[in-house]
Amino acid sequence: MLLHQCNAVAFTNAEIYSLGATRTRDRNRGKEADESFRPIKPAVTAPNGCDGNDLPWPNLVVEVAYTETLAHVQETLRYWLSPGRAHDCIIVKIDPVPQGQAPVRMRAWHYCVSAVIGTRNTVPLVTTFEFGTKDDTGTATNINQGQCIINISSSCLYHGLKPPTQIPQNLPDPIPLDFYFAQRAVTQAFNIY
Repeated sequence: MLLHQCNAVAFTNAEIYSLGATRTRDRNRGKEADESFRPIKPAVTAPNGCDGNDLPWPNLVVEVAYTETLAHVQETLRYWLSPGRAHDCIIVKIDPVPQGQAPVRMRAWHYCVSAVIGTRNTVPLVTTFEFGTKDDTGTATNINQGQCIINISSSCLYHGLKPPTQIPQNLPDPIPLDFYFAQRAVTQAFNIY
C-alpha cells in the first residue's frame, strides 16, 4: 500500500524504499521487522545504526503479529520506537484461526514518536481500529473503503532526510493507508467471497 501511494517519488532522489524484513541490532538484542521503509539517508554515528554500526534505521516499521501476544508486541514496539530509531510503527494483529480458514479478526495500531506524548514511558498511539470481517464478539463487520485509514505524515516518513533532496509536491500529505484493501487482500488470498 505505501509504495503504491508513494508512486509520485519513484525513481527520484526522494524515493521510498522497502527494506523488507531487515534484521537490526542494538547493543543488547536484535529484531527483524516484518516490513520496513525509508528514503536514502546518511550514515549515523557508529554504533547507533540499525546494524550496530552506522546504517540508518528505517523510518516506518510494520510488525504483523499472529501467534504473538499483545504484551510481546508492546515490547517489540518499544524496541522500534526507542530514541534514535524508527519514527513510526504500524502493528497488525491477526487472531489465529484453524489451518485452511481465513483470518476474521484483524486489528491495527499506528504509533508515531511525533504524536502528543502522554508520559515518558508511553509510546504515542495515533490510530487504532479493527478491520477484519468479525469483531471480538464474533459480530460481522462490514468496513468500507476510506473507513479504516492510517495516515503517515510525509515529515515522519522522511524524518532525517538531508538537503538537497526535496519531497515532490504531488506526494499526498498525509499518505493514507486504507486497510480496506488489506482486508480485501487477506480475503482474496483465501478465496473467500
